[in-house]
Amino acid sequence: MSRSSQMNPQLISFGGAKGGVGRSVICTLTGLSLAQQGKRVVLIDLDLGSANLHTLLGIMQPKKSLEQWILNQEESLEAVCSHTDQANLLLISGAASIFNPSDFAPSQFERLLKESLSLEVDYVLVDLGAGIHPHTLDIFNIAGRNFMITTPEPTSIQNTYAFLKAALIRRAEVTLRDHPWLKKILKRTALTKGSARITSLGEMLDMLRELDIEVNRQLKAQLMSLRASLIINRAIGDDETQVTNTLKGIAEKLLRFPLEHSLTLPEDKGIQNAIRKLTPFHKLDQNLPLKRVIDAWVSEWLLTQPYAPLQEECLTMIGTPSFLSQNTIDNSPTGQYPAAQSPLFPKHDPHHTGLTSHLPTPVTPVFSSGHTASMLTANLPFSLEENSPIPEQFTPLATESLAITPPPSNIHEFSQADLPSINEDHEVYDSQAGAYVEPEPFHVVTMEDPPPHEVTSIEEEVKTSLGWFHLKTSDLAPFRAAIQTSIYVDGHREVLYEDSYEGIYQGGGQGTQIEKRVERIHHESIKQLQQGGIPYWWSIIEERHNGR
Repeated sequence: MSRSSQMNPQLISFGGAKGGVGRSVICTLTGLSLAQQGKRVVLIDLDLGSANLHTLLGIMQPKKSLEQWILNQEESLEAVCSHTDQANLLLISGAASIFNPSDFAPSQFERLLKESLSLEVDYVLVDLGAGIHPHTLDIFNIAGRNFMITTPEPTSIQNTYAFLKAALIRRAEVTLRDHPWLKKILKRTALTKGSARITSLGEMLDMLRELDIEVNRQLKAQLMSLRASLIINRAIGDDETQVTNTLKGIAEKLLRFPLEHSLTLPEDKGIQNAIRKLTPFHKLDQNLPLKRVIDAWVSEWLLTQPYAPLQEECLTMIGTPSFLSQNTIDNSPTGQYPAAQSPLFPKHDPHHTGLTSHLPTPVTPVFSSGHTASMLTANLPFSLEENSPIPEQFTPLATESLAITPPPSNIHEFSQADLPSINEDHEVYDSQAGAYVEPEPFHVVTMEDPPPHEVTSIEEEVKTSLGWFHLKTSDLAPFRAAIQTSIYVDGHREVLYEDSYEGIYQGGGQGTQIEKRVERIHHESIKQLQQGGIPYWWSIIEERHNGR
């Protein structure tokens, strides 16, 4: 049954964080409908430990299961495919398995995906089961088309949002893995509580827009490429409107993700009775409301959709330790991820620092109460193309050039001696601990606790005789006790780090002192811009530094 055509079968996943929402029922009925319309289909039950696709298909005790393949008792997925009483429909069952997705070694998981796509079928439908294990999220991200199943219950809606957020965060790791200094930002986005929490993916995107606009664009493109649609099950009355408005609204606001609604299914007592009586789904009454709606959806929508290829850029997720995982040990025989596969910290090259003498310390500013703190250093790419996500109220007058003035020369110049000692496992030597530990991003200034104040950020348009300027003054706490000023004009951006307020922080100063300092610096910058534009503004800054 090996596949001879060049096009892989269409891989479709059915996922969601909550159990009991009808995921297995919908996956099975979709597979049956496709098979009844002449398509060759295989169902894969990855709900290991709670698998029930076989029961819905009238196979009480499958002779073959995925467990045999996991234990290498069978050499191929083809060997564990079970025929069903429905023509064109095969099943790879997870029945009675004591395993769960976390028991897959990455190499097995990659092989599972590869072999399923080599089967001579038109569609591979995967019941992912409940939960947000990385393997589950990886299949959801890799599949050409994905459906999240929810019901109108508030708990189900909450879990559906959590599942989508987890899938997008896992997807973000593909983009951010080459930027280890962003590890903290991603972890803070995954937090649900605490002062360090970044409240949403949207807030993280705003932060990345200021840190590195090119990474921001890459990440937005990566998130938007997820083909995820919503299926609402057991709906009555105006449930569809309420659920779609709720989930679409929070997905757009907090995740910046345009969630699509694909299908709403009615409450169907007939299906529930059939399940209780163990009636095989291929023998269901064709007039059952749920069956009729799914059949119509498959023929009128699913079969009319263009072929959706695998999300190949997400294939590298498999076997990649998560930024968010506390345990990066693989279950493979080696017991660990090969060093070459580590996405977080590249091997240290003692002959190349990656730094230039005039660059300031990279920082990760915190966001609070809807404010944003900006940071752009001279080593980060920046452009003001037409679709650049710059503040909505500011439109650059020109887009051809970019000029970033180096910070004042008294900023510390980094040398080879500044680089920490790193071992083969990419751990940094901690002299106080006397051991190698997981590294922090290079040269990040951190403080043990956030300063006792809300981060302050002031942003406004400044009209002068020389034209309009967009001015932004931000407090960079808690990652750097400093204030930054950014000025946009004519496609240019000027960035200045003001003097540190470390003394105020360590001296137990009140937050109002720092907030007032941000306000004072902002208003001083307005006056300087109005008097002579950016050259005059820089002359005052240089005079101030030289005076010290």
